[in-house]
Amino acid sequence: MTTKHTGTVALLLVSALAACLQAADPAPAAKSNTLMERKLEYSEGLLKSLVRGDFDEARRNAKLMKTFTRLEQLYQGKNPEYAVQLKEFQATNAALSQAIEDKKLNEASKAYGAMIESCIKCHAVIRDES
Repeated sequence: MTTKHTGTVALLLVSALAACLQAADPAPAAKSNTLMERKLEYSEGLLKSLVRGDFDEARRNAKLMKTFTRLEQLYQGKNPEYAVQLKEFQATNAALSQAIEDKKLNEASKAYGAMIESCIKCHAVIRDES
């Protein structure tokens, strides 16, 4: 792993831990909400970077979303319906990441739309739980 990648991984882990530890001892739902807010920020950043054709920034945001999804899975992963939605999100994020790597803006925009659709479906599942 190169120094650049090691630094990126370290930054991701520190950011993820900071988000999880924002409050002293929040309930799992509070931790999940914090993670969801971060994912929303990264999805907005992803849209901006795609509109601008900035593949480096798009790649960064897609990776951060993937990392935060893994962390969120720790808090929501027990719900079978959530697990189905999570797999859908992961598949769309993988397709998006590949399109970004290939610098195929049209494919990336389609994958971004599919990813957002999966976010909306997942949040409906979580709201129905409450």
